Amino acid sequence: MSADTDSDPDVMGLDHTTVTGWGRTAPTAAWLIRPRTYEEAATAVRECGARGGIPRGLGR
Repeated sequence: MSADTDSDPDVMGLDHTTVTGWGRTAPTAAWLIRPRTYEEAATAVRECGARGGIPRGLGR
């Protein structure tokens, strides 16, 4: 995430939390982003950084 989004948790519904795999395995810290518009989603994908991102939603 960019410095702008780090400082404003209301941007795109940004949340820092712990996520886990199936059976609550391998907990890890992550940014959860809830974009409200197509533009916010596109920005999140472009700015996900070197570690990448895992998009997930209603189409899972």
